[in-house]
Amino acid sequence: LRWIEREYDEQFGRLRVYCAEIRSSNVNSSVELDCLRNDDGIEVYNRFYVSFDILRRNWKETCRPLIGVDGCFLKSRMKGQLLMALGHDADNAIYPIAWAVVQVENTNNWLWFVRKIKVDLGLDEGEGYVMVSDRQKGLIAAVKRALPRIEHRMCVRHIYGNLKKRHGKKPEMKLKLWNLAWSYNDAD
Repeated sequence: LRWIEREYDEQFGRLRVYCAEIRSSNVNSSVELDCLRNDDGIEVYNRFYVSFDILRRNWKETCRPLIGVDGCFLKSRMKGQLLMALGHDADNAIYPIAWAVVQVENTNNWLWFVRKIKVDLGLDEGEGYVMVSDRQKGLIAAVKRALPRIEHRMCVRHIYGNLKKRHGKKPEMKLKLWNLAWSYNDAD
């Protein structure tokens, strides 16, 4: 275990080299390593972002104007959150656009991530694009600030999960919710 922990520390120390390698081997890719100085004056990790140029260009050319964003916990020795931006290609398959690793999922880190995506994808104010996410409060606030004209929708699966927590004894709710999600007008 000590050997594994030492290897984590060594790999973490090579993030700047990894950034340089991405920049040299993937020209026009976007990569950022953000560090802070601690009380001892030593630089420590804060957050890390990557969006490969080829993925961005292909997303613009072949994918729908739809961006799904979500975060998940990293449960290794190096704790944090993995933030992802995904699209759907013409085959309805998931298409990666960008990812970041941050210490905590909050409004500040979501705003930083959404602004990076905005610049990398040329979204301007977001008009003509749709973003799908869960109901994470920091994310909702960040999207409103960075992309005020994007159509921001909530993921039906997450909405159902919240409803199930509150009304778990009503199994017919799932079918009704999905019928609502697939309806095309108010009457439906």
